[in-house]
Amino acid sequence: VLDDEELHDEDLSEARTEPTIMRRYLQGIQKQLQYELSNKFPAFQEKWLHKLLDDNDWWIPRHKYSYICNNLKIQLEEEENKAAYFRKVYVFLPDDRWGPTCMPACGKCGSNKDVGNNGFRSNHFGRRVVALD
Repeated sequence: VLDDEELHDEDLSEARTEPTIMRRYLQGIQKQLQYELSNKFPAFQEKWLHKLLDDNDWWIPRHKYSYICNNLKIQLEEEENKAAYFRKVYVFLPDDRWGPTCMPACGKCGSNKDVGNNGFRSNHFGRRVVALD
């Protein structure tokens, strides 16, 4: 998942008191995925975000920002309602996408037989990744 929070402009970082739109966007995506993958998700309800990921090779294209924000109930200020504020997002959940056999290997033993899903981070909603495509 891409994140713009890690790079701060020194002139703006002290003045900003609210999370950026990209941070709210990533947080909303993560929370929706957590919900859709949980056992609390109603069996007959559509997993709209999971379907979007399947249809787009696990990328969320930036032109889908309006659809995502509407579904996540993210309120956009007038100046935030521009595609230029949004980046495309890649979601990396190998256990969900390809199953447990595709979990990354342990750095210590080189096997993935004891590697499990540690869940979602609660203090960070994404990482900036450059040049994947």
